[in-house]
Amino acid sequence: MRLFGKGENRFKTASRPLPAQVYPGEDLYVNAHVRFNDDCRNGHNSLGVTGTVVDETGKWVSCGCCHSEIRAAFPELSELIKYHLCSTDGPMHYLANTLYHARGISEKQDKWWFHLNGERVKLVGVKERNQLERIHKGDSTAVFKDHPNPLAIKPNLGAARRVAIWPDATLEQLSDEEQLKARLPEILAGLRQELQQFNLQFGDEDEG
Repeated sequence: MRLFGKGENRFKTASRPLPAQVYPGEDLYVNAHVRFNDDCRNGHNSLGVTGTVVDETGKWVSCGCCHSEIRAAFPELSELIKYHLCSTDGPMHYLANTLYHARGISEKQDKWWFHLNGERVKLVGVKERNQLERIHKGDSTAVFKDHPNPLAIKPNLGAARRVAIWPDATLEQLSDEEQLKARLPEILAGLRQELQQFNLQFGDEDEG
């Protein structure tokens, strides 16, 4: 696999005016910077689609991953943007990020607040709860109350679909590690096709 260095396998568009509805009342312009190379020096060619928004004097208004603005001015880049940060190995942290968003983190955890005689005593786990239940057997004032996980999050279907580049997937599909692995070749084929639309190389064209 050929690794493209900084300045290679990339292009920059000319500036285009932003549609008025993006920033009402302002005359702004945006250009796009597209690269598929090892600019990050991590041993992988990866896609970056960023942009710069300026006013009529050329003064910067914003820059970076301003994908909404880029899509508005360059609709032809919309499909390519879906693969932003995707490398020759697949989307960044593909499995970990997809599963995190698809599964979420449950509120339930094996911890309880132990109350005795109406007073909250301490937070206990499974082993200590079993011990306390034996010690206080028959004591109606010995109560265990759930301690929800403060880091709990609900599954996020939209985020999981974006990470996996799978716009019509269900949470069940996105939570299945084997299905995600099986779909990776399809993702890479889509990335390759989009790159070719803009005369960018994947890196293995000279192999075989």
